[in-house]
Amino acid sequence: MRMKEICLCLLLLPVGGFASGKRSAAVPPPSRIAFGSCIHQDRTHQILDPVLEAAPELFIFLGDNIYGDTHDMQVMRDKYGKLAASPQFSALKKSTPLLAIWDDHDYGINDAGREYTQREASQKEFQDFWEIPAGKASRKNPGIYREVMYGPPGQRLQVLLLDTRYFRSSLGPLVSDWRKQKRPGPYQRVTDPGATVLGEAQWEWLEDRLKQPADLRIIASSIQVLPEEHFWEGWANMPAERLRLMELLEGGEEPVIFLSGDRHMGEISRMPADDLSGPGREIWEVTSSGLTQAGGGYGEPNKFRVGMKEAYRKRNAGWLFIDWDAGKRPDVRMELRDFDGKLVGEADYVTP
Repeated sequence: MRMKEICLCLLLLPVGGFASGKRSAAVPPPSRIAFGSCIHQDRTHQILDPVLEAAPELFIFLGDNIYGDTHDMQVMRDKYGKLAASPQFSALKKSTPLLAIWDDHDYGINDAGREYTQREASQKEFQDFWEIPAGKASRKNPGIYREVMYGPPGQRLQVLLLDTRYFRSSLGPLVSDWRKQKRPGPYQRVTDPGATVLGEAQWEWLEDRLKQPADLRIIASSIQVLPEEHFWEGWANMPAERLRLMELLEGGEEPVIFLSGDRHMGEISRMPADDLSGPGREIWEVTSSGLTQAGGGYGEPNKFRVGMKEAYRKRNAGWLFIDWDAGKRPDVRMELRDFDGKLVGEADYVTP
């Protein structure tokens, strides 16, 4: 499925602003979804120009949406203000519904988890900026995780927005000589049985949400889910948590696509259905990072990478083109596009 094969008519989604909650089943689901991460508020945002020209029907920000890196909420607020003043971001907000999760830098501190002492205040700044309505449960509860639904039965899109920061336990000590060891990253695997990425309340929520009927599930995780050969931040740092996530996805026929950021590079990953650590059906992930920050992933292995020989190490944005009329389940084309909007990575999920 190519971009030109997607119907380019504008669907009946609300124009502009932020997508703040569940959608009416009468509203058709988006078929052109753009996404990205790692957008520094002090840099230029021209990479969003070709995104705007291609007219996405939804844009998902996958974290590091500012580089806050502070315990001072006025500093955080001022940096959100710089992003809001960006001509490209402002145009995107006016033309396209937006969803967002956070990663470490807009959460507060590099690689931080639940030890960040300003997490409650930071949550308020995040939810104020992204205009999460005060009455929403996701606004009242700890953490920023939530669900947004689109479309009628047969075209039901579920977007699950995970919080991989607020509840996450310690990653442990760094490996100080990892560069000398030619090791891709400084972290060790955490085998503590009490270690968590999501925290128990969010796990219970996720298990419940995955029981809901959907024809396509998109799960936004600020850190990578499938790759397991590097030692930067990712679900692979806590193997038991990653396995728990895979086990939740066992069975079912609907496509599951993770969207992730964080890594300052882009790649597409596919876990085949017959993988011993897999959930019995293929799972996809598109990592798009970053909109302004790039250069990560040099020479990095990923046995699940498809559609490209190496990770794309320059600025990029991601796209999903969804054919809702393909059959029992939608077909999905996954793309990575460069600063000028040119294709640099691609893969297709075709309904079995």
